[in-house]
Amino acid sequence: MKKEIFGAALSGLLLAGCCCNTCLDFKEVDTADYPVYAVKNNEKIVIDGKLDEKVWQQCLPANLINIPFFRGYGKALANVNKDKFQGAEIYLAYDKDYLYVAGRLADEDIIQYDKNHQAQSYATGDTFELFLKPKNKPYYWEIYVTPQNSRSSFFYLSPGAGTSYSRNIVHFIKGMRSAVQLNGTLNDTDDRDTGWTFELAIPVKDLAEKGVPFDGKVPWQALPARYNYDVNFRYVQLSTYPPTPVAGNHLVEYYGDIQFK
Repeated sequence: MKKEIFGAALSGLLLAGCCCNTCLDFKEVDTADYPVYAVKNNEKIVIDGKLDEKVWQQCLPANLINIPFFRGYGKALANVNKDKFQGAEIYLAYDKDYLYVAGRLADEDIIQYDKNHQAQSYATGDTFELFLKPKNKPYYWEIYVTPQNSRSSFFYLSPGAGTSYSRNIVHFIKGMRSAVQLNGTLNDTDDRDTGWTFELAIPVKDLAEKGVPFDGKVPWQALPARYNYDVNFRYVQLSTYPPTPVAGNHLVEYYGDIQFK
């Protein structure tokens, strides 16, 4: 594990971790209280995972919130309550060509075993997910990036219709670019890590191919989400923004409105 300090931001995310029941007690939320901000970008963003461009300093982060994975499972929930929450800050920016997504994720055990693109990576280790939906249409995208710098994108006709995995492959956004920086050792559960950062560029032309432009003028919604694995956790730790009542990232009713700035 690297010994250097990963920066005050990630240290703060670890210190802010919570082990109490209140993290897992869901109260119905108004998604209007959880806007997802996207800042207009006017500079070149180098996709290197370092988050050193000025635009990221101008963004208001979406701070992911711990989600109860096993609500109602008796003593299993009590064990989950003992796990320290490891937070994440997610940033969105956009220009005429790309939606940019960046994240700082506290992570004391960086795990991801699948190196492949277009994989169901949430089942094999740490995964950041972004769900994107035109507010007035039923379809939506599900996009991944992992500590392996692997990427995936899946298209759903609607929450009810879904689509097969084979059809999802057709909707891989080939123009996506990403980069990841690790402060720790990947897949070494014998040490303690600090976290990882990422930058992701998603071509807006691909998001608009179904007829709704992503241009800052038409309303879109988003749900940043995370699967966080740790050898010391009782269960995988989930977090989203806005918070969802259960482990259900496809509950589009809980997607937050993107506020374009």
